[in-house]
Amino acid sequence: EPAPPLAAAAPASPAAPATPALSVSAAAPGADAAAAEGAGPEAARGAHAVAAAQCSYSLAGRLGHGLEPLLAPLGFDWKIGVGLVAAFAAREVFVSTMGIVYSLDEDDSKGIQAALLADRTPDGRRVWTPVVAVSLLVWFVIAMQCMSTFAVVRRETGTWRWPLLQLAYMNVFAYLAALVTFQVGSRLFS
Repeated sequence: EPAPPLAAAAPASPAAPATPALSVSAAAPGADAAAAEGAGPEAARGAHAVAAAQCSYSLAGRLGHGLEPLLAPLGFDWKIGVGLVAAFAAREVFVSTMGIVYSLDEDDSKGIQAALLADRTPDGRRVWTPVVAVSLLVWFVIAMQCMSTFAVVRRETGTWRWPLLQLAYMNVFAYLAALVTFQVGSRLFS
């Protein structure tokens, strides 16, 4: 799916600094400005929808969409894929990445919970189900999701062989365990 066209916004006046602000041309005019000025919940939701759409077409979003066919059997969509890639730096980065992907404020824990509960697939099914959550937990328990651990193993062994082997077998095992968890859980609890 091609990215939406981007248009540079013109300065408000000749005296205004010429900073290129990008906006999605399909967005409602002034949606971001209305949300910023507190024009109401509808305007804020519109601004969040525009930001979420922009995230979908970002480099991280495209990476997530590329990983989605591999992660779909685990019950994960592209947004969870983006979170998993970001979590390689550290597991706790997953939560803040979900906030970014869903275009929420940093300190809005109730907002991220509401966004996760409201997220739907194109066919109307919930993205975040209890089975998906358990599958994700299984992934995080087993997968090697820490770049610093990878670096320490490399330094301690003096070779790339062991950290690469560790990364491969732990992530393959995590994938298989999350796959079994999601597939069995989906059949038992659907």
